[in-house]
Amino acid sequence: MPRKRRPALRRRRRPHRRTGSAPDPAGSGRRRSVFTRVAQGPAAPCSVAGVGRSRGQGRVTDDAPRVDGDGGAAMGSRDRARGWTTVLDVGSFQYESFAFAYDHPMSRDLLQRSRSGAIGRRPALRQLVALAAGAALAQPTRADPAAHPPATARAPRQRLAAAWRLPDGSGGELDRVGVLEIDWLAARITVQADHPAPGRAHGLCAMPDGGFVALASRPGRWLLRCDAQGRLVQRHELADDHRPQTLGGHALRSADGRHLFTCETHPDSGQGWIGVRSPDSLRLVGEFPSHGLDPHQMVLDDAGRLWVANGGIPRGPNGRKTDLARMAPSLVQLSPADGRLLAEHRLDDPRLSLRHLAWAGRDRARLGIALQAEHDDERQRHAAPLLAVLEDGRLVLPARDAQDMGYAGDIAAGPAGGFVVSGQKSGRGLWWHPGEAGRLTPVAELGEPCALASWDQGRGVLLAARRGAARWHVSDPPRMLQWPQVMAPDNHWLLLDPLA
Repeated sequence: MPRKRRPALRRRRRPHRRTGSAPDPAGSGRRRSVFTRVAQGPAAPCSVAGVGRSRGQGRVTDDAPRVDGDGGAAMGSRDRARGWTTVLDVGSFQYESFAFAYDHPMSRDLLQRSRSGAIGRRPALRQLVALAAGAALAQPTRADPAAHPPATARAPRQRLAAAWRLPDGSGGELDRVGVLEIDWLAARITVQADHPAPGRAHGLCAMPDGGFVALASRPGRWLLRCDAQGRLVQRHELADDHRPQTLGGHALRSADGRHLFTCETHPDSGQGWIGVRSPDSLRLVGEFPSHGLDPHQMVLDDAGRLWVANGGIPRGPNGRKTDLARMAPSLVQLSPADGRLLAEHRLDDPRLSLRHLAWAGRDRARLGIALQAEHDDERQRHAAPLLAVLEDGRLVLPARDAQDMGYAGDIAAGPAGGFVVSGQKSGRGLWWHPGEAGRLTPVAELGEPCALASWDQGRGVLLAARRGAARWHVSDPPRMLQWPQVMAPDNHWLLLDPLA
């Protein structure tokens, strides 16, 4: 006798409401799925809180409250994030979801009381809406374009100096240096200038005429200079300096603009040097020690003094790491006139290499340092922090939040006196700020993001990733555009428009 099959138990599913679709902003004729809509809330307290990726039909991030087209909201399953989420179909490659959070001192208390049962979810939600309304009355909103114009009105076009690599089989030199223009209104990226490079480029330094200098990646020995239109005007080989040093990747103009400093390494001793060069000819006119190993990037403080991140990694003539047990990373302050050591700071862990630097805001009181973990044990590397901060004469690790396997590719000034670091290995852009000093908040989830550029005085950040360029701003919806051709962007790019 055949055995009776038991009816399958079906899970009760919560109702889901679709919010329709909208035309593709790129004008391709496709429809882009709009699962939620960014609320037109107050501009000043609105800040990016989290970004997640979805494929196929798309999913909003689990941590963010969902806002339907009619303004109704439902808390996320973890009730952690505070704000609104938008899911966009960008071009033809993938969906990217961006979460914008509304932050208020009382919002956490309301969420905690709701979770504990002290207040119902609906009353808590009504109070959160009241908080948003009160803030909207107290501050300018996006509805007032004169008080707070949208990001596309402030910067409809943005020009960036960049380096990238073409795919194998493209013909000619695969490594390129040039200028990209991003037209956010037309939803188009254009290659305005494209020059072959002798090898992979790394750092880009802004020049007073609106142009830039591109430097070879370690252990390269060349520099290129382009004018404001992106035309190649100067090329220099370090062999013409008649010295063995190799470049470390970054350069910096002096405060008076008379010199160009370059991070360099002696290939035999491994000692770090700061080359002093003519900004016009790029030739060497002087040098002084960096007071450490493996100097990588420099910044100037308000007094014109030089801050150098000595990565501290011993390297051989080919630039490869040699004896990591001898690592000695340091952050040093030097006199730009003679290289005299003025101050030195070190972390307790010598296996945390100090790499890239950025000031938070214009006052230059807080310096962020992107880290690279070099521990022998893989678990230690993955658990290592990504960010160090120098403030009030102390170098500290503010957040031991390991979200990128111990590697931060770039750093830029972010909102609220903080920083954004690119987690290239985890595919995340991560935001730190002193208001939540113990954690890193994801602001983007993209394929291999690395190059960052701060704009609008740190209220927004541009991100270069494997498939395209993205930007977010504290008070405007995010955008992302696909590259105009198959290209792999390098670790850094440089915003050329001084008004951006």
